[in-house]
Amino acid sequence: MLNLGGILAISDLYEEDGSFHDFNMDIHRGFDPEKLRHQIIGLGFEKTTVSPCFVIRKELTPDLIKEYPVFLLSAIR
Repeated sequence: MLNLGGILAISDLYEEDGSFHDFNMDIHRGFDPEKLRHQIIGLGFEKTTVSPCFVIRKELTPDLIKEYPVFLLSAIR
């Protein structure tokens, strides 16, 4: 539980095509931060912000480096 006035911070990948882990793995593929923000607002959080905060550069093959942006969502309870 987060006390009133507490700050929630979530950082994760933006939605991606599955190549971050492996196309053959059926696992988490990031979030749509705007959908997540609306869910958090529905839970009573206020002053939400979403912004890009980092980019992970991953070598998929020796000649292909792909960038995966990461967002930071913050909100006050």
